[in-house]
Amino acid sequence: MSLAFTSRRNARIAAVCAGVLISFCLSRAVAEERYRTGYPHLPPLNYYEDGEVKGIVAGLFVDVMTEAGIDYEARQYPTKRFYHNIASGNIQIGLFSRAVPVYRDKVIFARQPAVQVQGRIYWRNGKAAIGTIRDLKNKRVAVFLGLAYGGYDDYVTNPEHGNQVITVKTADQAMHLLASGRVDYFLGLTVVTDRPVQRHAIESLDSVQFFQAELFFTVHKSVPGAERLLQRMVAAHQRLVERGEVDRGIRSKRSRSAVAGGSS
Repeated sequence: MSLAFTSRRNARIAAVCAGVLISFCLSRAVAEERYRTGYPHLPPLNYYEDGEVKGIVAGLFVDVMTEAGIDYEARQYPTKRFYHNIASGNIQIGLFSRAVPVYRDKVIFARQPAVQVQGRIYWRNGKAAIGTIRDLKNKRVAVFLGLAYGGYDDYVTNPEHGNQVITVKTADQAMHLLASGRVDYFLGLTVVTDRPVQRHAIESLDSVQFFQAELFFTVHKSVPGAERLLQRMVAAHQRLVERGEVDRGIRSKRSRSAVAGGSS
């Protein structure tokens, strides 16, 4: 066997090995491009049911990640741990508020909010008009089960204020309670309350805003290519908006209602 033949054969073997190594590295890179997100338990925005993450915000996130072709895994955390996991980078992507100091300088936010949420107090004409949340004393009040309303639930549920609090899972339940006179006031969220209000068309229904929150697509700064990843998320959301499939964070046409630990 000549030296030239041996050299050519070794070169071919080296090329094949290099190709296999490159393919392996690329497959590893693709396989490892799975991002981590997380949710606090805040129904009806985010909540776990039957082992799945559901809710308005979680549902929007599912749709956008699917549209963008971004793979991820999702877990639920207690609220304080959720915030600290965002700050540490254990949670890498999501739809988060800019108003939380613990992680604000450690992440990149989209320029425009994807979800705008107003907390509003609803009541029927004939009941005492409400100016602020502090006017709710010795009242019958419906609230969403498990929702903190940015901390305002502590005031409403404080025994010192004498309110009779009834928890509901849906805005439709609250509208029925208002219409039947079983409650006098309802602490609602516009992203889930607007349509039930229109459906039930309760006469002389009044409301006042008591808080507002905005949620932005967010990527932790430690994620490689964080800016590009954020741009993919924002672009995917914009495409869904342009096609009329989402509206202010409310999913209107897509059928999925949950995500079990990742995108499909």
